[in-house]
Amino acid sequence: DAPFGVMFGQTYTDVKNRIVPALRSHPYTELGYVKEGRMTGLVFEFFDKRLGGVYLRNLADLEQYRGVNYPYIIIDELSTIPDLKTLVELLLLLRHPMNPPSLPFLTAANPDGPGASWIKKLWIHKDFTGCNIDPKRFHFVKAMVDDNPNKVFVENYKEQLNSQPLWKQRARLDGDFDAQLGTRFPTLDPAIHKFNPEQKFPTGIPRNFRIVMGYDWGRAAPYCALWIAIDPVGNYWVFREDYIGDVSTDIHAERILNKAPQDEYVDVFYADNQIWQAKRDPNYRYGTTQPTPASVLLAALMPTGRFGRIVPGFKPSRKQSFGNIELALNLSNGYPNLYIAEDCIELWREMEDCMWAKTGEDVDPRCSDHALTALYYVLNTVNVKGQEEAPPLPAPPLGRTPLDHF
Repeated sequence: DAPFGVMFGQTYTDVKNRIVPALRSHPYTELGYVKEGRMTGLVFEFFDKRLGGVYLRNLADLEQYRGVNYPYIIIDELSTIPDLKTLVELLLLLRHPMNPPSLPFLTAANPDGPGASWIKKLWIHKDFTGCNIDPKRFHFVKAMVDDNPNKVFVENYKEQLNSQPLWKQRARLDGDFDAQLGTRFPTLDPAIHKFNPEQKFPTGIPRNFRIVMGYDWGRAAPYCALWIAIDPVGNYWVFREDYIGDVSTDIHAERILNKAPQDEYVDVFYADNQIWQAKRDPNYRYGTTQPTPASVLLAALMPTGRFGRIVPGFKPSRKQSFGNIELALNLSNGYPNLYIAEDCIELWREMEDCMWAKTGEDVDPRCSDHALTALYYVLNTVNVKGQEEAPPLPAPPLGRTPLDHF
C-alpha cells in the first residue's frame, strides 16, 4: 500500500484556515490536491499514487491517535507546543510494519513561542538530559527569511518586522533563540539568577536562613513543591523542587518528606487555598465529604516535627502575581532578589517559556505555570503582602529541628 503520513496543526481551525489554503496554492497544487472524506477526514493526496498522501490532523486531543501508526510525521509551528511531553507522545506514533531504515519526523519552528526553550535545548544545545530520545535523530537546519524563494513575501515580511521591537526582529530575522518573542520575564538571566547549590552553600543552607515552601496542588495536572531559603537580607534562594503529575496528595506528602533531610526545618508551607475546600460526595463511604488535600498534608507532615505551619498563600490577580516574580528578578529596584538553583529544571523551564498572551495583560494560557504558582504563593505572602496568613513558629536558633527550640 502507498504510505500515508500525517501533518499536525495545533487545532482544527488552524488546519482548516491556514494549512489547507496553503496546500491549495502553488507549488503544492503541482504535487497533489486536498480532499475531505467522511472516513479519511482532511487529506492531501499526491497525483503520483505510489506516494500515497498526508493526513491533516490537529493536536487538540492526542488520545484519539492511540494505536495509530504513521511512516512519517510533519509538525507545523512546533514552538507553539508548550512542553516536551507532546513531542515524546508523537514520536511513539512513528511506526511501519515494513521496518524501513528511516521514519522521518519533520518540523518547522520559529525561535519564539511557549515551546522555544525546550526546542532550543534539543535541537540547538543538543541537551537530552532526562529525555529517553536518541540524539542521533535530531538535526537542525537553520532557515532564514532570505532563503524563501518568494521575494515579494520576504520584503513584505521584513517590512512588517521592522516596526516590531528589537527582540522580535532578532528572533525572526536573525534566528536568535535567545531573543524569545514576548517573554514574560525579560530580565531573567541564567548568568545572574542561576546558581549551583553545592557551590553556593557547600555546607548546606546557612542556619541564619529561613526555609519556607511553596506548594501548587495538582492531581491530573502536575503538582509542584518548591523549597526556598530566605537570607537575612530577604533574598530568595530556590534550592529544591519536586514536580510530577497524576499522583494523589498522600504521594505529594511522601515525596516532600523523602526529598528533604530529616534535620531540615520548614518554617511555613504556603499552599493553594483551594486545598482547604471540602468536596461533598454523597457516595463517599466514610462520611459526607472526602478528606481535603489540606487535611491529608497536615496528617502526614505535621507529626514529623519538621514543619511549622501550613497556611494559604496570598493569591491576588495573576497579573499582580507574575508581576511580583518580575520584581524579584530586577537587581536594582530595592526589592529582595530571586535566585534559582540550576537543578530546579521545571521552574527554569516555566520561567523561560512564560509568554505574554496575544491580547490583554495575562500570560499565554498555553504556558504551564505550576512551579510559577508555587513560587508566587511565597513571594506574594512574604514580600508583597507584608504579613503572613498565620505567623510561623520561630526558627530554632541552633539548627533545623524544632525540638531544639523547646
